[in-house]
Parts: sequence; structure tokens; C-alpha cells
Amino acid sequence: MFSYIVGLVAFLVVFYQPIVQLLSPEAAIPQIRRTPRPKLNFDLLALEDDGGSDSTNGTIGCASDTYSVHIYSREPLVVYIEGFLSVDERAHLLDIRFVLSVGHILYDYRFTFLSMQ
Repeated sequence: MFSYIVGLVAFLVVFYQPIVQLLSPEAAIPQIRRTPRPKLNFDLLALEDDGGSDSTNGTIGCASDTYSVHIYSREPLVVYIEGFLSVDERAHLLDIRFVLSVGHILYDYRFTFLSMQ
């Protein structure tokens, strides 16, 4: 008899919530109260004014993408992006490569040396 009571308690613990949802009306589900978002004051945003250049509505404009993507292999994935950097961007990266580079410590089994490449 005790095992039946334990089984009934276990059954109620497992199936209490679905039984209550089945027997209760849908209106009894509590509604989540949400407050509306406050209106955004655009005067407080620190947006730069570009003077309407390169755009029609006065927003900041970007040049169109001129690159094309070629997939050479899927296993392993080999992707070539043609024209990703413009000539000016390449020249800029070549100019700053030594300014931003940090020497690398290379270890060999005989000696250690510093490479500035």
C-alpha cells in the first residue's frame, strides 16, 4: 500500500503542471507587463555630419564593394577574394607595417633570435 502512495506522489510531481494547464482556462495565464521604450532624442546622439556628400539623405555614405569572391576548394576551404583592398588601402598597409610590427622571438634547437619581419 505504501508503494502506491509513493507512486501517486511521484506521478503528481511529474505530471502536475501539464494537468493544471489542461484543466485551467487560457485566461488564467499571467500576462507579462512590459513598459514601452522611451522615445529616442536624436539631439543627444554624437553623430558626425558629413554634409550630405556621397549620399542623398545626408547620412554617412560608403563606397560600393568592388571585390569578387572565388571558391577554389570546399575541403579544405580555399577562398580567394579578388579586389578586396583598393590600391590606396594596400599602400597604407605597406606604409604602417613596420610601425605596428613587433619583433617575434623564434626558437631553434640551437639558438634563439629576434626576427623583425
